[in-house]
Amino acid sequence: MFINPVAGRRQLILEKPCGSDIVNGKFFPVKVYYVNVISLRETNMVAEVTPEQAWQILQDNPETILLDVRSKVEFDYVGHPVGAVNVPLQEPPHWQTDPAFAETVIEQLGEASKDVTVLTLCRSGKRSMLAATLLEEKGYKQTVNIAEGFEGDPDENRHRGNLNGWRFHKLPWEQT
Repeated sequence: MFINPVAGRRQLILEKPCGSDIVNGKFFPVKVYYVNVISLRETNMVAEVTPEQAWQILQDNPETILLDVRSKVEFDYVGHPVGAVNVPLQEPPHWQTDPAFAETVIEQLGEASKDVTVLTLCRSGKRSMLAATLLEEKGYKQTVNIAEGFEGDPDENRHRGNLNGWRFHKLPWEQT
């Protein structure tokens, strides 16, 4: 992951192979574009983007992987973003972090997945931050957490989906 402090803001630099481009007068064999990062955890350097930014990254970079780390029940019955791959970080009834989580991701997505952008998503953005950190510890080069998650933060009545999140922003999703 690369972070570029431009105009006092942190930005995630994403690269997309596309032949050759000239950026700021320099020749590059890839297209470089910036996404404003809404948060950067100093302890692990995992960037966070909004659901809308994540959707744009997916549109601009078809090789990007959207990894939904919620339980299988959440993924199937609550719904999930179209095209998301589900590898649960935790499962009921004990909700303990799977110690083989990163190995399971590598097994399902392949070793080459370490070299592409992986967007992580959960219900609200907390489990997915842990998942992104675990993946970086196993050699993933560009993990990005989706803040707000799929359902978003709870409102004053403890209901989700009314303040923020993937579904709140009317991004494509489905149920299985």
